Amino acid sequence: PLDGGAIVELFSRRAWILGAAVLVGLVIAAPASPAIIVLALSIPRLFSRRDKTGEEPVAKEIRTKWALRYFGLLAVMGGALYFARQLLHLPHAS
Repeated sequence: PLDGGAIVELFSRRAWILGAAVLVGLVIAAPASPAIIVLALSIPRLFSRRDKTGEEPVAKEIRTKWALRYFGLLAVMGGALYFARQLLHLPHAS
């Protein structure tokens, strides 16, 4: 449903689990409505089954490169959110 939906379809199940864990950590560390929405929208896809043919749509090397780019972007955005909260002296949710 969001712009990254087409890219994350390329990831393996392990990458999905890692991404969900990172997102949960982000929501706990710095709660933000967009992160909560993305987490809620990713849960059904996390538990869905892949195509029954078992074939991957692209080569493993390409999937790995896109996964690294995607999670790198996630890390940068999470860090930016954290530092912005620190600069603005916003209280953490308890």
